[in-house]
Amino acid sequence: MIRMTGDVSLAEDLVQDALVAALEQWARDGIPANPGAWLMAVAKRRATDHFRQSATERRRLADIGQSLQENRMPDPDTQVDYIEDDVLRLIFLTCHQC
Repeated sequence: MIRMTGDVSLAEDLVQDALVAALEQWARDGIPANPGAWLMAVAKRRATDHFRQSATERRRLADIGQSLQENRMPDPDTQVDYIEDDVLRLIFLTCHQC
């Protein structure tokens, strides 16, 4: 699993998940003929699911970043010609309170 994932921690998590699945299923259905192969197959399927989910999350994050970039707030310097003193006092007061 480490060779497949390239990550010791991830491989450990996947094998532990496979062991939990084995405890649940083997208690119900009995131990398979080749338990080691069964565990490896389940861990590999979990790894595939993990990689697919990670790729989907990266795509979604990239889409969100792109939409934020397209819909970003306008630059205040180009939007405001003059700021009144009361507004400046309010801004400084709120910044000072943080």
